[in-house]
Amino acid sequence: MSSLFLTGTLVSVVAAVVIELFVFAALFQGLVVICSPLGVLGGFVLLLLAFAALYSYSRGSSHARWSVSFIAPLGMLAGFIALLMVVLGYSCPLTPLRVLFVAYVIETIVAYRLRLDFRAYSRLSADVFLVGVTLFTLGLLLVNIDELLILVSLLGNTVKLVALLHLSIAVYAGSQRV
Repeated sequence: MSSLFLTGTLVSVVAAVVIELFVFAALFQGLVVICSPLGVLGGFVLLLLAFAALYSYSRGSSHARWSVSFIAPLGMLAGFIALLMVVLGYSCPLTPLRVLFVAYVIETIVAYRLRLDFRAYSRLSADVFLVGVTLFTLGLLLVNIDELLILVSLLGNTVKLVALLHLSIAVYAGSQRV
């Protein structure tokens, strides 16, 4: 695979770190952190990272190329709409969070295909990555029941981050052999 696949993987690591920090902030400050200037900044940073990942994965992956090129932009659009809702103060935090849930359902669909590309480097880490993405997304749904269930998202993102760190090392090592 190309160096663009490695770039996409590294961008995904950075995004996972930003999300990790954001979920910690939501855990301690409540979901209203989404509606704060920190929430807007975090959403903007994640949107920029999503563009970088989209570009890199759309050109550097093989199995996920179609889903990254045609499905992922729908998730990015949902993320942008959620960010716009926050900026405009529209029923914050729950309505934007529900739109964000839709964005991450789409990310989970794309991650399912991306997992096939990651399997070339580590079958276990690729599958753990998908489990993490799925748990994170499930947690976004569960916060509608109780804000404390953001812990499910935290667990999912942590699992995804650990898998991505391992995959980054494996993808880098693989790119050095070519």
